[in-house]
Amino acid sequence: MKKRTEQLNVRVTRHERLALETAAKKKGYGGVADYLRAIAVSGGPLVERTYTVVIHPGEADEGGFWADVPALKGCHTQGDTYEETIANAREAIAGYLQMLMKLGEAIPVEKQPRGKTVAAVRVAV
Repeated sequence: MKKRTEQLNVRVTRHERLALETAAKKKGYGGVADYLRAIAVSGGPLVERTYTVVIHPGEADEGGFWADVPALKGCHTQGDTYEETIANAREAIAGYLQMLMKLGEAIPVEKQPRGKTVAAVRVAV
């Protein structure tokens, strides 16, 4: 089944347009349309979500680390250092969520564990 898209034209003042462009750029969106689509898909104002990132040591002969995000199936990354792996995980999560939004898919909400969280990445969606 082919997904139908519709164009929506909205009139805004110059001031409102500048505010939307600034917010979209600040949040890392390609433009106002992507930003507004993200708000619509998420069901309201942009919210911050937390996803658990599991860090694994690399193979002994390779070094470094690799990480996966259990709540986002197939979201993996790696890095030479722990800090680089966390930074790469932030980028991977943001890219994963942006792709879901472009496809019109729902953004997964991770049920937060009751125990101690070793590492978590917060991403504004």
